[in-house]
Amino acid sequence: MSTHAGAAAADGGCGGSCGRGVTGCVKVKRGLMNADDKRVILEAHNEMRSRVARGQVRMIGDDDDATTLMPTAGAMAKMVWDEELAYLAQSWADQCNFTTDCDQCRRTDRLRFVGQNLLRFRGLQSASFVPRWSLAVGNWVSSRRDLPPGVLSNYTHDDTWASFTQMIWDFTYLVGCGFASYEEPAAGGGLLGRAFTHLYICNYGPAGNVLGTPVYEVGDPCSKCPPSTSCDKVRGLCDYEEDETPAGFIPSAIDNDHHQG
Repeated sequence: MSTHAGAAAADGGCGGSCGRGVTGCVKVKRGLMNADDKRVILEAHNEMRSRVARGQVRMIGDDDDATTLMPTAGAMAKMVWDEELAYLAQSWADQCNFTTDCDQCRRTDRLRFVGQNLLRFRGLQSASFVPRWSLAVGNWVSSRRDLPPGVLSNYTHDDTWASFTQMIWDFTYLVGCGFASYEEPAAGGGLLGRAFTHLYICNYGPAGNVLGTPVYEVGDPCSKCPPSTSCDKVRGLCDYEEDETPAGFIPSAIDNDHHQG
């Protein structure tokens, strides 16, 4: 029996166990990712992963004085879109709750551990408003400025850099996202007493941010790609045939106590 899509769909994505009932929040727009949204999200993720794999990302900061580059990655997977992860992300976004959901709420038949990045913006709402996914992903990328160099080889968790490390975790190759815009009372009354929160959520599988393990395996680009993959030589990413799970990307065992979503 499926952990999610079948049994969970009736009550919003979690079989009633994860607080995904009717919340009463006033949503004015839902994600329901279209082809353009998916393209923007995938391109933003894979561009950053490619830059890391090819040694083109500065270790600390993004200014002219930060000259130390992150080492190249030998087995950086190319990300692809996953509809089940997107469904779960949208289901959680619909709850209008700016917190990560429970680990078991994101589990699927294929994935025991699923990572999650969240972001919210507050502002006005108009009929022409559209989700700005490039801005959301760019915000997660910016957290690399707080990343200590030692974390790359031996991951320690901190919320200030966790979004970036999840984005570039080498064996993470599936991503699916959701969005919701909802009304909240404005601080101090605001414009007509109304304000809007725009909530962006992406789920990642298999999850990264595993304590005590490297964010990625250092090596020349594509030099350590799993056997079932091919090398995208332009991007330096390990690619694979659609609908095929590449052997080697999913760790054989990950201790739940050592995993940080």
